[in-house]
Formats: sequence, C-alpha cells, structure tokens
Amino acid sequence: MIDNIKENCCGCEACVAICPKKAITMKRDDKGFNYPHVNKKKCIECGLCVDVCGKQKFNTVKNIYAAKAKKGRKNSQSGGAFFVMAKKVILDGGVVYGVVNDNLKAVYQRAESLEEIKKMRGSKYVQATITNIYTRVIEDLKNNRLVCFFGTPCYINGLLSLVKKRKLKEDNLITCDLICHGVPSPSLLEDYLELLNNRYSKVYNFNHRDKCNGWHGHITSFNIKKGKYISNNYAELFHSNLELRDSCYCCEFSCPDRISDITIGDYWGIEKIRAKFDDNKGVSLITINTDKGMSLWDKVQNKFEYFKSNIHECSQPNLISPTRKPELYNKFWDTYFEEGFESAATKYCNFSWSNDKKYILFLLRKKVGKLLRRLHFLK
Repeated sequence: MIDNIKENCCGCEACVAICPKKAITMKRDDKGFNYPHVNKKKCIECGLCVDVCGKQKFNTVKNIYAAKAKKGRKNSQSGGAFFVMAKKVILDGGVVYGVVNDNLKAVYQRAESLEEIKKMRGSKYVQATITNIYTRVIEDLKNNRLVCFFGTPCYINGLLSLVKKRKLKEDNLITCDLICHGVPSPSLLEDYLELLNNRYSKVYNFNHRDKCNGWHGHITSFNIKKGKYISNNYAELFHSNLELRDSCYCCEFSCPDRISDITIGDYWGIEKIRAKFDDNKGVSLITINTDKGMSLWDKVQNKFEYFKSNIHECSQPNLISPTRKPELYNKFWDTYFEEGFESAATKYCNFSWSNDKKYILFLLRKKVGKLLRRLHFLK
C-alpha cells in the first residue's frame, strides 16, 4: 500500500489509474495539494500502486537549442516551442495532451484540433489537475494513435511508469517535459482570485505571465468588466518559493538528465550568450533527449530561428537542483492558516494592492516613455 509521506508524492495520480479496485482517491490537504487516500475495505494489497510509483529511466541530453518560432510567439509565454511541436503532431493525425485554463483552473486535457491546442498555450504557475487523463492516453495508445504528452517531469514519470506496467508499446508516445521551478498550491491561487473578485468584480482571462512588458519581466494580468489590469502580486508569491508542494523541494527530476524525449523552457541568460538573438519577445530552450525527440525536432526545426547551444551556456537552477525550501516556509503557512491568504502574502511576499495597475494607464506611460527617449536621442 502507498505511504502518505508528502515529500515522496508529487500528486501524479498514476496510483489512482492503476488500481484494479478503484480503491484510491485524491483528497486535498490543508495546503491545497491532492494526495492519494486508500479505501482499505476495497484494497486487495496487490502492490500495483507501490510499483507504479517508481522512478523511470533518465535520458542523457543529445542536443540543445535556443529557438524562436517564426510565427505565433505573441500568443506564447516563451519562444513558441510548445505550439509548433503540438501543431505538427495534430497535423500528422495525432493527439496532444497538455494543460488549459478551465474556468481559471489549470486542468490537463486532450486535444486533436488546432483550436484545442491554442487553449494550451501559456504558462500556468499552479499545480494542474490530471483526473482521468492517463486512462485516455492508454486508450489512444491501444488504438495506435500518435500521442504527444506535455507536462511536468513528475507527471511524465507517472505516465511512463503506468504505460510500462500496462505493457504497452511506447513507439507512438512522445513525451515533452517542462523545466519546472515547482508547482504552487491551487488553494492559494483560488484565494487570490477570490480577493480580486471581491475588490473589483468577477475576474476572467487570468494570464499567469503576460508579455506586455516584454519576455524578461514577469507580470500577471487579469480582465474584469471595466477592463484589463496588470500586477506583480502573484509573481511575487511564485518567486518567494513559499507556496510549493513539499515534494518539489526534493525533486529528483531537477537535474541535467531528463525523463522525457524533449524538454522545453525559457532560455534564461540568452542576452549574455547571444545578445542579438534576444528581442525580448521570448526564446525557448529546447533539449532533445532521445531519438524520438530528434525525429520530431527534425520535422519542425524549419519553423524556428535557432542555434545549437550546450549545457554550460543554458544552465539554470532547476536543471541542476530542486528549488530550496525557504527558512520562512513554516511561518508563511502558519500565518496563512491563522490569518488568511492576504495577511500571509503581505507579510512574506510583498503583496500590495498598489501593485495593481490599469492596463490602459500602463500602456500610456510606456508610450510616453518611449516618445521621451526618442526625443532625447534626437537631441
């Protein structure tokens, strides 16, 4: 039977998918993360849930690229790598699995059209709900469909483990993991959105990372009836590292070797490596880890401006080690339990309503600033 040590559980739900008696369900803890609970009356102690929880084989990176999609970067949070690859899979008759914002909640979904993968664009700085997605992936593989699964390394590990336990062929399965900083609590995001609803009006179209001020910045935006607002409040929470799942602080997948066929992320530091390549509109880091990954890259590389890089140039913290748990972690959560989200975020994450700005005013200031700089240059 699976243990309940939180540092050992990433919440991938592979154990739920493999249980023959449906004895395992996911329940939220007081921090907002889902963990498996076993119904002992249904459990037959077959051990499958323990077996599927093992770590799969890591791949040594074959090739590394800095890449910018020739089209569509405006609607992506980085260099557009996800959409180009996902589009190719769809056009080849395959299906794509990724995360969408469904009613402001991050949820894994299945897509087999271009319109559906468009909804998967963009970063979601929160742990996504996966529910029965693994079951659908297995059904597609049994039906000989080409499948491309985009997700965090731990979720891909769960999927690969499940596929092996089901003794399915992996030839048609392409996995693409993200360079993951750690997954924030869904409860904290829900609390933040509730605060916004109460202060303004009903929030819709919450963008976890809006590139309105360029790719190098991290600004959140949200829409209400009266227009669009930008803010760095949620970004401050994310970068505090106080809100991550317990397993994220000891993540085994934060290392140079990768669990998937392809890894994508932001190419941070590109301005130091090749400044002329950086236009502040987004550059993707793409690592090709297997022959399957190389096969897909060969089909899409003409859709990118790119150059070959190496592990020393592109090295970033979560390609080396997990995010470190802050010393104030327990104090943050104690304050959250006792006083609520706003108080905890204000004390420990620089939360302030003064961080919220009307987008129209932000644009005006930006245009005025650009005009003043141009006039100064002409002098």
